[in-house]
Amino acid sequence: MYRSIKFISIYILFGAISCTKTQKSNTLPESQTNHNKAPNNHVIISGRADDIEALDFLNIIDGTYYFGKNEGDTLNKTGDSVVLLLNNIRKSQISDFTANSNTNLYKTKLFLNPGDSIHFTINNGNLKFFGPNSELNNFYHNLYKETPSYKNNPYYSDIYSYKENTISIYNEKIK
Repeated sequence: MYRSIKFISIYILFGAISCTKTQKSNTLPESQTNHNKAPNNHVIISGRADDIEALDFLNIIDGTYYFGKNEGDTLNKTGDSVVLLLNNIRKSQISDFTANSNTNLYKTKLFLNPGDSIHFTINNGNLKFFGPNSELNNFYHNLYKETPSYKNNPYYSDIYSYKENTISIYNEKIK
């Protein structure tokens, strides 16, 4: 018993000594690193569409949040245009852009930088981006659009058209 008390007291003594030592940090104070951050951590996404129903189901899904969306994001829709303000974009990231209607699905990856203003148009079923990273965003959209995939084959309550679409996707893949 004396041995176990001695062991516990030595353990507590070394634990207390190790907690009192100050640890040196190699990081700079935040005031010295703030000059690298963008002055604005918001991203503004605005768009116009002739497919107005697609704007009702517009989503930007960000993987850095637990539920995919920031609670503070705001969406303003007026007629055929929409303005979406994304808050707390602290660093460059790739998010998912989706908008869908009964006839079309617009889905792509979207490259976001803090302080960006991104504009998109949906005209005759085509999605096009304008802004600082428009080449990259349009590349992602074209890549998604031109890649045959079974997941891009939604079921619209018609088994025969679904079967034809599935067979055409298969035939494109085996070419």
